[in-house]
Amino acid sequence: GNPGQIPGKWLSPSASVQSGYSAVLTDDHPKAGAMCALITGETEAEQYGFGNLMQSFDAAPFRLKRIRFRGAVRTELPDLYGRAQLWVRVDRPNGLTGFFENMGDRPITGVANWKYYDIVGDIDADAEKINIGMMLIGIGKAWIDDVSFEVVGDTAAAAEQSPRPLIPGDEATETD
Repeated sequence: GNPGQIPGKWLSPSASVQSGYSAVLTDDHPKAGAMCALITGETEAEQYGFGNLMQSFDAAPFRLKRIRFRGAVRTELPDLYGRAQLWVRVDRPNGLTGFFENMGDRPITGVANWKYYDIVGDIDADAEKINIGMMLIGIGKAWIDDVSFEVVGDTAAAAEQSPRPLIPGDEATETD
């Protein structure tokens, strides 16, 4: 993409824009490459919502896998309530939510230099969509760059096997 536009394959929901937030590509000191994404907020979070830059994709290739969403983030938050948070949400059939993490218990605050953050979670067997992103709550700026989404292993459910004998050929038999 070009500076001033939303990164390709990403979107900023209309609720974010209506709440006074913007999300664009910028060449303002990226971590890797020529550009990074920037979310800017000029409103109070508690009153007006939050800014969001996100992406959704098919979950089928990631079912029963442990995944990691990783990104480098830096912030400029002049307000004590400002914070940035990476997030992952898995959508399942019938409006159910699977794995969900939004760093609510470990928000990103006051990080002037690039720092990596990870979210690791298990994708349900019936997962339909995976949604990833970064949100900015409050007044300020949050940059994100060098984003990755990868499989880091199988889930515990995928590793489960039915009971079997410890020694091959030592199957239990009924006796009279």
